[in-house]
Amino acid sequence: MSDSSYSPFRSFPESSPGPHAQKTTPQRCSKPVEGIADEIFSNRRSQYSSTFPSFSSSPIRLQREQKELRDRRVAQQRTAHRDQNALKARGGSDNIEKFVMESLRRQELQRMSQQAEEHTIPMEEVEELESEQQEDLDDEALIEYIAQRERLEKELDNMLE
Repeated sequence: MSDSSYSPFRSFPESSPGPHAQKTTPQRCSKPVEGIADEIFSNRRSQYSSTFPSFSSSPIRLQREQKELRDRRVAQQRTAHRDQNALKARGGSDNIEKFVMESLRRQELQRMSQQAEEHTIPMEEVEELESEQQEDLDDEALIEYIAQRERLEKELDNMLE
């Protein structure tokens, strides 16, 4: 181009009308021209790049996530406060520990008592075993008496002979 003014359109000479006739056809130039929308987008990208992980992040989603995080923290604080009040109402952690230990002790004693009842020999069987033992002792004493009597009889027979 011989003109000193810049134009986004290039001129091409046509061969049929004549040697000096020119017709202009619209064509993009090699240098990209940034539009107003592109400029706004790039400004916002640079503005939010520090606060958002990427330019595609939604500020609404981020606000929602921050609200959810805040709500979770508030719920945790409420729970902690409720637990502290319950702890105070129960007399503190030492009393709760005593109560738990005493409850466990009672449960263990009940379990042991139940096992003892299950493995206890009924009184009838005890009396029966004692009487059998007494009979065995009586039988042994009787056998011993008979054995001693036979020995004494033999001694007497030996003396008499």
